[in-house]
Amino acid sequence: MKTARTIGMAVLMVVVCSLMAACSSDDDEDGGNVNSAIVGTWYATDDGDYIEWIFNSDGSCGYKEYEADKKTISWYDMGTYKLVDNILSIWWESERRSWDEGPWSAIVNIQGKTMTTSENESLVWKKK
Repeated sequence: MKTARTIGMAVLMVVVCSLMAACSSDDDEDGGNVNSAIVGTWYATDDGDYIEWIFNSDGSCGYKEYEADKKTISWYDMGTYKLVDNILSIWWESERRSWDEGPWSAIVNIQGKTMTTSENESLVWKKK
């Protein structure tokens, strides 16, 4: 009986150790939703407007649209983003877009310091 208890305790310890090893701290804390390739400031020109996107490693982002002089900000917004399987989703904080509508989404392709986005039309972004 004592031997069965000892074997049972040994098996239990192996199971507990296996479960603890599966919960190691080297797992992605963000669930893989922040891709380091997108982190930084990106710019593009669209119909004469100079546009900047800022993506931070904490999942926050910003958007700035400039006048033709590239100094005067005509519109800006802030929000949070996720990039999963080349699908960029952004939840903007402004009142121009209702949270009920869900996030703005686009397919992105990042190659070094160039990013293309395709929603209704394709834009080419350069990383600063």
